[in-house]
Amino acid sequence: MARWTDNRILVNIGMAESIVKGASRTLVLHERDERHIVEAMKQDLAHIYGLFVIGASVSGRNMHVSLASIKTAIQARTCLKSQ
Repeated sequence: MARWTDNRILVNIGMAESIVKGASRTLVLHERDERHIVEAMKQDLAHIYGLFVIGASVSGRNMHVSLASIKTAIQARTCLKSQ
């Protein structure tokens, strides 16, 4: 059985600052267009190395995408903002 300490990583200062400011593993798309569906979002993010989508759900006009790490969530956010 794996232990939590087996998977620990060192966090650099920039990442720590992002976490303090509220970064998390969840992307939230507010007031999304109805054309933005979960499968299309997964395909849009597929090019990011090491990105694993844990789950995605739609609540009203908002979409919540849970990712496996904060680092890839920050990369995905940057990518989505540039499109």
